[in-house]
Amino acid sequence: MSIVRVQGAYYVGSGLWPVLHIRSFEALTGPKTDRWLVRSYGVLTAAIGVVLLASGRAAGPVSVAAAVGVAAPETWYALVQRRLPWPYLADAF
Repeated sequence: MSIVRVQGAYYVGSGLWPVLHIRSFEALTGPKTDRWLVRSYGVLTAAIGVVLLASGRAAGPVSVAAAVGVAAPETWYALVQRRLPWPYLADAF
């Protein structure tokens, strides 16, 4: 299995988690004030995951752009701003 497909599967799973079970998501990541925004972000992440799964290795540039787009703000707000709990930093990794 290619790394792009692994990334795609991870994005589908992690994106759908808050959509399907917000309580368990919040149990790990902390309470959210705007659940609609968390779910919207989750749907977008899952959609990127579907594209990566469907495209495979041909999705290299999308894969890199998605990884940077997810990791940069999570790293910034977890390490620098200290506004996100550790699971977000683990997700960025």
